[in-house]
Amino acid sequence: MNIFLTGATGYIGSSVATQVISKGHQVYGLLRDKGKADAVKALGIIPVVRNLG
Repeated sequence: MNIFLTGATGYIGSSVATQVISKGHQVYGLLRDKGKADAVKALGIIPVVRNLG
């Protein structure tokens, strides 16, 4: 299953993402800061850099 997650760089968002990834799902994470893309990639999250504001 593909999952889109906001708050992927936060404590709760990254924790939820790693649990979901461990169950075999693919997670796309919303990021506002392009500089954090490498950190979420390391967790297995596919970064989506956008600003919703």
